[in-house]
Amino acid sequence: SIFVTHTLEMAAVVPRNFRLLEELEEGEKGGDPNGFVSWGLDSAQGDPIALEWWTGSIVGPNTPAHGDRFYQLSIHCGPDYPRVAPEVRFVNRVNLGRYVAADGRVQHLERNQSMKMRDYLTAVRALMAGEFANTRQPGEGETY
Repeated sequence: SIFVTHTLEMAAVVPRNFRLLEELEEGEKGGDPNGFVSWGLDSAQGDPIALEWWTGSIVGPNTPAHGDRFYQLSIHCGPDYPRVAPEVRFVNRVNLGRYVAADGRVQHLERNQSMKMRDYLTAVRALMAGEFANTRQPGEGETY
């Protein structure tokens, strides 16, 4: 006789604030082992207790287009994060084609709920190092 075993996989739903506190701690400890992306709370916007406004940074890859530039980003984690992606906007002007809207908002990135801010920033940096490694960029220091 053949026995068939069915397993029910259930992903644990971590409350928003627990998830964000975990990401805050990871960011404070230098969460990117390569040191190319960083993130933390943006105390200049909103109430820090709400864990809503964050700042991120990306050290541009050593490519002709990015030449080790430093990019600053604003990250907004709404009430439905991580189920709903954070709104991520570049402060510095950047040319990443369809992936960055005219107002600096990052768009069209594939994402799942398990992605953390580190993963999101790393995915953006990967675009810079790959598809947009040689794409002409706005002048250094230009902002949205």
